[in-house]
Amino acid sequence: MVSSRKSKKYQTPKKSQDTSLQKGLGSIQYLVSTKRTKRKQPHNSPMTLTKISNILLMQMYTRGSPQKAEGLLQEAGKLIYYFSKEILKNNSPEDTLKDFVKRHKHDHGRKLFTVSPSTLTNNLKTIRQNDADIALSLQAASIQENLQKQGLWSSQNIISVDPTDTYYHGKYRNQFHNWGITGQKSTYKRCYKELTTFSSPNQFIMGSTIAPVLSKNKKSRSLPLWISQIQGLLRDSISNKQDVPLLMGDREYYSSLGMAFSYFGLWLPEIRLEDNPRLLCPTKHWGDNAIKKWKFLLDPNAPKISVHTMEIEHYQAKFLGDALQRLPKNPKKTRFLIPVSQVAVFDAYGNGHRIESLDWGRIQVQKIETQIHKAKNYLHVMETKYLQFQQQQPKKSPQLPKYKGKKRRVFKDKREKIFYYKCLAAHESLQRALKKKTNLIKRLMFFTLSLRENESIVGKEEEFLILIRYYHQRWGIENAFKDLRGKFWIRTNSRKPSARHVRYILSCMMYNAWHFRRLMRIGRLAKQFEKSWKPYDEQLLPFRKKYERQFRPILTAQRFILEEMGISLKFCLKQAVTCIE
Repeated sequence: MVSSRKSKKYQTPKKSQDTSLQKGLGSIQYLVSTKRTKRKQPHNSPMTLTKISNILLMQMYTRGSPQKAEGLLQEAGKLIYYFSKEILKNNSPEDTLKDFVKRHKHDHGRKLFTVSPSTLTNNLKTIRQNDADIALSLQAASIQENLQKQGLWSSQNIISVDPTDTYYHGKYRNQFHNWGITGQKSTYKRCYKELTTFSSPNQFIMGSTIAPVLSKNKKSRSLPLWISQIQGLLRDSISNKQDVPLLMGDREYYSSLGMAFSYFGLWLPEIRLEDNPRLLCPTKHWGDNAIKKWKFLLDPNAPKISVHTMEIEHYQAKFLGDALQRLPKNPKKTRFLIPVSQVAVFDAYGNGHRIESLDWGRIQVQKIETQIHKAKNYLHVMETKYLQFQQQQPKKSPQLPKYKGKKRRVFKDKREKIFYYKCLAAHESLQRALKKKTNLIKRLMFFTLSLRENESIVGKEEEFLILIRYYHQRWGIENAFKDLRGKFWIRTNSRKPSARHVRYILSCMMYNAWHFRRLMRIGRLAKQFEKSWKPYDEQLLPFRKKYERQFRPILTAQRFILEEMGISLKFCLKQAVTCIE
């Protein structure tokens, strides 16, 4: 009786009811309308089942999430609503609709929301690079002004610079072009380079320039592009009453010229030397960097902060003007030298819970060095015993175990098997110790921080270490580039700098608008939970790291693009109805 009641209560649909499963929409509705065995079935009207089917079909089409499918369908519904609303505003809606159908009869409305690729290219070609840069600067200034009113903009600004490269494949015309085809395969080379400046801790893209990567123009420039752009951004920050204590760049900006500009205060000559920002970047090491790091950790007397010098190239000396003569020269009197400070930092990218000091790292180095020494001696003893045993065996040449590949499974003597596996165990012990050494070396980094003229590092240790810790915030730049390339990138095969640059600027502006809208929503939500909430303090807390992760799903890039697309499509419909009148 129990089994019959269960079967009656939760009976499965019969095969005779499967006639509608031959159609896709019918099969989806049939599936979602089946009774649940453990949960109470929600009340589903026929319209609800159809909407569920629409979301599932949209997911199949876009290969995306239910949220993305829902957003697309919502925008389609909004289009129809606003289109009908605009038509009903007219005196004769029926005549307006007839005229609309007549105007788009030739293409069945296919050109209502789009243009051809050639039209797009021809329009973008007419935009100059300078105009695109000005548009990005105006957008950044507008965002900054708005965030300042909301209290979401820091009084301190750390400027970060980073290059992003664009690629093109085609035929090589001459030695000055970096694009071409080798055989029948496309060859990708760096052709144009955009230099982008970011504002920390907000990580907005504040400016961008483009230049062809051509070696023939290297020595004929009046001033390097990245230096002139930083100077412009610094002037904007000073005019907005923002303090800029630091410039940050990756190893590509390990430049003696940049260090000299900070040394003499040439970034902004009109202000005091102390108000000019310092330049910070990781140190470039030539040779085996791992050996240098290991020797530094083994030496207990090696200083954390030391003074070094960098040579200035001949073609860079002209940018320093009269200040060049105040610099020392190398022993051969052929190059000028710039004094810089090198700072050793342990756990520069720590997450806040596992940050250790340099003294702790040196203690660990001594332990690991002892483990490696013991493991090597033990492996040598085991290999010696194994070879001696093999020499005692007739018709067998001594041979050490191969530590790569499969292990031996067949042995004629049990003693040989024991010696063999002892050698393997000793080798594995040595590899574990060497892996600890490698992991510890990765946690040590050397940074180069610019000095000011006639400045001493004595008494500045704590200040320099605080500035080095700010470099951790620079990873927002790498994340921004990932967002640009993965979500807002406008692809093209054009090899003209203006065409590529305009598309890149459009991507930057979309990224800024997306980030701005997220910050506004995050600020509103945070103030609801805590009325006294403030995004920054004197130590320049990383805003994105602390708050954006907490509200991560507040607005995804795809959702933002859908919102922008909906606004654009509504405008197209409104224009289409307005043109009829």
